[in-house]
Amino acid sequence: MLVAWGVFLVLWAALRFGFRSGREGAVSDSGNGSSRFDGFSACIPALAFLLIGGLYAASIVVHGLPAWSLVQCAPWALAGVAALVCASLDARQRDFLLTSISWLGIVSTGAGVAMLIGILSVVGSVNAGRLQFFFQYANAAGAWFACAALLCLGARDARLRRWMVLPLTALLFTQSMGSILFFVVVVTGYFLVRAATAAADGRAPIFIDAIALISQGVLAVAAFLFFKLSWGDNAREAMAVVMFLGSVAAFQKFWPRMERALRRGGWGRPVLILAVAALVASALLAALAMQGRLIQASATFAERIVQAGDAWRVLVASPGLGIGPDQWQFAYPSIRSAEYEATLVHCSYLQLGLNAGLLAPAVLLTVVVNAMRRMRGRHCGQAPLVIVFLTLHAAVDFDLEFSFFAVLIAIMVGIASGDAENGRLT
Repeated sequence: MLVAWGVFLVLWAALRFGFRSGREGAVSDSGNGSSRFDGFSACIPALAFLLIGGLYAASIVVHGLPAWSLVQCAPWALAGVAALVCASLDARQRDFLLTSISWLGIVSTGAGVAMLIGILSVVGSVNAGRLQFFFQYANAAGAWFACAALLCLGARDARLRRWMVLPLTALLFTQSMGSILFFVVVVTGYFLVRAATAAADGRAPIFIDAIALISQGVLAVAAFLFFKLSWGDNAREAMAVVMFLGSVAAFQKFWPRMERALRRGGWGRPVLILAVAALVASALLAALAMQGRLIQASATFAERIVQAGDAWRVLVASPGLGIGPDQWQFAYPSIRSAEYEATLVHCSYLQLGLNAGLLAPAVLLTVVVNAMRRMRGRHCGQAPLVIVFLTLHAAVDFDLEFSFFAVLIAIMVGIASGDAENGRLT
């Protein structure tokens, strides 16, 4: 389903604008001798993702794994195609694609919350009170909802920025500590960059966007706390849903007026201070509500460090092509240095190395670093936020074992590697 979504999204964007952009590109090339599509630079990420798929295939063949294992090459092949298509998009096509993914995130968060409270039902969507839709794994769901929130945060469309409260709420419901932590890190970095480039930035003053984000964060925390207190009581859950929807509707209606007032008045910074105080208080309450989950996350983090050490020793012993896809589950019981159960290493880069050799994560990280270098001083939509988040989160979980995330990061890297820009850094 996730691979099909990636194919659909890429084809949708390509078919939506393909013929028009072809004509515009031809006019541009003939009119001023410039081209918006640098073929060499655009092909590098695509070739890198295809190389990773090739390393998977070589590892499967060398280790004598069943022929059906070659299906694991497909996500990386699709990632290569997605990167190439996205690198060829112009600014309008890029914004259309990013907006489409953003709205997909909002719709999916709405569906996820509906499953959490029992309006919809899908097996594996909720486990132990944690939202897992649509991965059947809460940490992966948390990573997706964090990406959706970041896409909304960096969007040009003011409507998207006002709907960020939905993915923020869903992120809290996953109770994924890593996703929440890295989301905060990326958001902090985003506002620091905005502050450093404020003179050349044509968007709203930074404190206005910060107040909007914090206000929605407080709403998300309040929704999480209400649902936490109402869990198991249908009447109280229904009341919490009504209150949440009412507060979201009120924010949608009144925030534009508040923004205009903040622009006119000189009291934006005092409001920002009050908003930060409210967010800190809300965060402390949420931490108390998730105290058990925090303790569990601390324990699992220590376990993951031990697991990563074991995986590294295995990888160093077989650096060429690793030990083959899906073979860690058979290898770790005999080499583990502590008692743990994990069929996958909770580090995408180590798992990628075990699957296809040290060259695979090296190629991936090189492509990501190159994409970030190309984005300096350029406007690439929300792509930088998603790339940084996924790169960080992949270090502590096996995100890239999901086809969805392999294609998502390829889309963002492709956008960053293309030449579509309008001269401003988001």
